[in-house]
Amino acid sequence: MRRVKGCLVAGFLAAYAVGPGAGAAPRELARPELSIVVADDGEATRKVVADLRRRFPHAAVVDSKGSAARHALAIAVGPAAMRALVAEGGTNPVVSVFTSSQVYRSILDAAGSHRTPTTAIYAEPAPSAQLRLINLLFKRPVRTTVVLGGRTSFLEPALQHAAATAKVPLVVESYGINDSISRVLSRAVDSPAILAVPDSLVYTNENLRTVLLTTYRNGQAVIGFSAALVRAGALATTYSEVEDVDAQLEEIVADIDGARLPDPQFPKYFRTVVNEDVARSLNLVVDDAVRNFANKPPVVKP
Repeated sequence: MRRVKGCLVAGFLAAYAVGPGAGAAPRELARPELSIVVADDGEATRKVVADLRRRFPHAAVVDSKGSAARHALAIAVGPAAMRALVAEGGTNPVVSVFTSSQVYRSILDAAGSHRTPTTAIYAEPAPSAQLRLINLLFKRPVRTTVVLGGRTSFLEPALQHAAATAKVPLVVESYGINDSISRVLSRAVDSPAILAVPDSLVYTNENLRTVLLTTYRNGQAVIGFSAALVRAGALATTYSEVEDVDAQLEEIVADIDGARLPDPQFPKYFRTVVNEDVARSLNLVVDDAVRNFANKPPVVKP
């Protein structure tokens, strides 16, 4: 497939795991001891921090090697910061952002029973938004296959619930440690759509090209989990900008007020990106209903 770009396929997974993929007015935070915890000074992290400082002007920005867990509430930007805070322990809550559900769960599992109170806004798109996008692309519900490894099997209830709501016939294929992606995809040839979720066992830098080429030859649409994967050859995805995630985070922080932490959640605010060349090759008409499929944060007037 001429639009599959090797450099994107080789590099997007690492970038997706390390960091993030408008315009709400700043709102003062009642909690003075808020820390924004970072593990690097890369461009993506700096963009996140700049937006968070705009929303939480009194927050301290600290390195993950510091004592951020001593603050009343810590925002962990990316998996390395989350991992450091959980390893440090403590009883003060942590909100994780820009970390996939798989990595978030693995960090908590590694911590054992003595866990820091945590919640998260996962890095990947909400299953409900992705399945609604499939309906819009095909103009009807179509059989959709999702491949889950042992590290992402916990997502099945959320996926089945979203599929039932969207009336999408969802098939869950299990991926074992000795499986190959080609073998699993051969069991899914009757599905017009493949819903990809970030799973480092299922999708790797080495096999992503195989996934995209195989599904392209089969006339199947891959609904990716990042804009980078769409640029590499997937058909489409919903995705969240930094401002979308931070707006949701602002709402979570405002509602905590010493109460119990909410459950981890998928991004609430999102927009859509489509690979128009792939759509044409699949004979799918991309209309404005698809291009404008989004849920953007409300604009708060100063």
